[in-house]
Formats: sequence, structure tokens, C-alpha cells
Amino acid sequence: MNNYSENSQSTGLRSIDNETKEHKNEEALRQSEEKYRMLFNSMDEGYCIIEFIDGPYGPLSDYVHIEANPAYTINTGIPDIIGKRLREIVKEEAESWLEIYGNVLSTGKPIRFERELIATGRHLELSAYRIEPAERKQVAVLFKDVTERKKAEQKVKESERLLEQKVKDRTAELELANAELKKMNRELESFTYISSHDLQEPLRKVQTFAGRIFDKDKERLSETSKDYLHRLKNAASRMQTLIQDLLSFSKIKSAERTFILTDLKNIVEEVTAEFKDVIEEKKAKVEIGELGEIKIIPFQFRQLIQNLISNSLKFSRPGIAPHIIIINELIPANQSQASDGRDVYHLIYTDNGIGFEPHFADKIFEVFQKLHSNEQYEGTGIGLAIANKIAEIHNGKITATSELGKGARFDIYFPI
Repeated sequence: MNNYSENSQSTGLRSIDNETKEHKNEEALRQSEEKYRMLFNSMDEGYCIIEFIDGPYGPLSDYVHIEANPAYTINTGIPDIIGKRLREIVKEEAESWLEIYGNVLSTGKPIRFERELIATGRHLELSAYRIEPAERKQVAVLFKDVTERKKAEQKVKESERLLEQKVKDRTAELELANAELKKMNRELESFTYISSHDLQEPLRKVQTFAGRIFDKDKERLSETSKDYLHRLKNAASRMQTLIQDLLSFSKIKSAERTFILTDLKNIVEEVTAEFKDVIEEKKAKVEIGELGEIKIIPFQFRQLIQNLISNSLKFSRPGIAPHIIIINELIPANQSQASDGRDVYHLIYTDNGIGFEPHFADKIFEVFQKLHSNEQYEGTGIGLAIANKIAEIHNGKITATSELGKGARFDIYFPI
């Protein structure tokens, strides 16, 4: 009796224990299902499960949507999808979707791809995998709408295409411009040859024959005739000087540009020596600082200094000995205005000549710009234009400041 009672009690306890475990399992399953549904319904990505079925075109020739979350409609633009067959939703593109997902079902290999859903014009990024076991004939699909990204990418591609076309067009324009430039250079070379020979030869003859007439017949010439001959020779001489200056200007633009580390003080001293006679005649004083070494085109820098000193001696104030000062300073990169962030070599040139009015500060660097008549000061108005061109070739610049009767200052900047 006691054994029976104990066995019954034991059996009852096991039954209660099994029921408790079963209840706990059901509760855990329910909670898991709730979590799944919460995630399923709240996720931003679209999700669906499709099940392959036999259709009018043979076995597994269609599929039906057996489950889909709310984000399905948001991402595809297709509402009420559950229970609907593929061929009734997107008939025109059904075969291509069947081929993609059918391959996942038959091979079991997951895929990730992008594709346009033509029916709604949406671009989708999709992942698909087979739900096991394979006999269920089901495939799960996770996807999101990437239409805006695709549009942005398309805009970028279109911008790149337009930019590429602009580059091609610009390249063609540059090639055409280069061809035209080469043609102009050839014409310039022809002009240089004509200027050097054909134009100067008649001027030399005018000067020569005018001189012969004056020397041979000066006793028989009236004062008026002598004045005419004198003017003729002077005009021919000025024309010859103008041609030579134009040649110098054209050569500056086309000359070979070889930059050499050069002691600038040596060049300035050599140029000053060339003006020795004029300097002694005018009792001029030239002060030269320790100018240092920088990379320049030596013969061009020499010409720049020649033009500045020549002007200072020419445009000196009557009765006052010319005084020229040439010094330099180095402007660090963090204080300079150089676009490439380099240090700048600053050459400062000053004189005590007649100067000029401030509003001429820019005009004096233009070709043929003369502030005085030939009767006052001889010249062609090209010297400072050449100086400006030389500064530009050195990727630098030259500026001028002055007041009438108070001399002039020229600041020359070379990035180094």
C-alpha cells in the first residue's frame, strides 16, 4: 500500500513538472514570437518570404508571397502583397525575378544584388537566402529602397560625363589655340627677321645719305635745309631705336628660360660699369647692397637693371646729381602674398630723379607709354614694359611709386 501511494505521488509530481516545463517553453516561444513580430513590423528594411508553386508555365513557374512586413510596401510601392502571385503583380518582369530566386532555391547559395523594380521605378538593394529544409520551397528576401542613392549616383555620373566632355572641348580649344600660337610665333619670327634686316636697312641708308649731303653740300645749304636734314637724321635714328627696342621686347617673350643661381650684386655692378661715362659725367652715385643669390634668367635680369638705371640717369633732376640705391630683403612665406606659399625675394630700387605723378604708376609699364616728349627726354617708352615682362617671366611682379619731383621707387618681387 505504501509502495503504491509513493509511486502515484511520484508520477503526479513528474506530470506537474512536465506541465510546468511545457508551459515555460510555450511562454518562451510566445515571447520569442512577440520579439520577432516587433522587429518584423518595426524594421526599416522590407522583408518577405516567398514560396514557389506550380504555375501555368510548369512546375515552380510562379511564387506567392506568404509573409511580408509593413516596410515591404514602403520600399517597393506595392501594397497588399500577402497571398498574391508574382505573375499577377509584375507580369512583364516575372521571368527575371523567378530566375534569380529560383537559382537561390535550387542551389541554396545566398545572393546580394541591386535591381530596379520596373513596375514602380524603385531601385532596390536585395539579399535572398533559402529557408531550410529545401522541401519547403521558400526563399526569404531582405531589401531596402536605394532609389535616391541611385539618382545621386546618376547625377554624379552625368556631371562626370559633362566634365569629361568639357575637358575634351577645352583640350580641343587649347590645341587649336596652340596651333594658332605657333602660327603667330612663326609670323613673329618673320617680323623679327624683317625688322632686323629689311626695315633697318632703309633707315641706315636715310641716315647715311643725309649725312653725306650735309657733309658735302653744307656750305651751299640754307639754314632751313640744314635743319630739315638734322630732323631727318634724328627721326631715322629714333625709328631705328624703336625697332631695336621692339625686337628686344619680342625676344624677351620667346627667349629660352633657363634659371641659374646667380649673385645679383655682380650683375648690378657689371651693369653699373657699362654706364661709367654717364655716371661720371652726371656725378651720379650708385649704392648697391649685399643682394645675395637667387635663381634667375641672368641676361634678362641684367636687362631689367639696365633699363632701370638708364631711366634714372636719363630722368635726373637738372643740377642735382643722380643717387640710386639698390637693396633687398627676404619676405618669409607666412608674410608673403605668394600663391604657392614660397618665400619672396624683394629687390628695392630707388632714385632721386624727376619722378612722376602717382596716377601713372601702372601706365608706365605699358608699351609705348611715355610721360615726356622727345624734345624733353629721348626714348621709346618700351624699357619699363620690358622690365615688367621680365618680372612676369620670373613669376614675380614689379610695382612703382613716386611723386613728381621726389624720385621714384621700384619694388620687384621674385618667389624663391
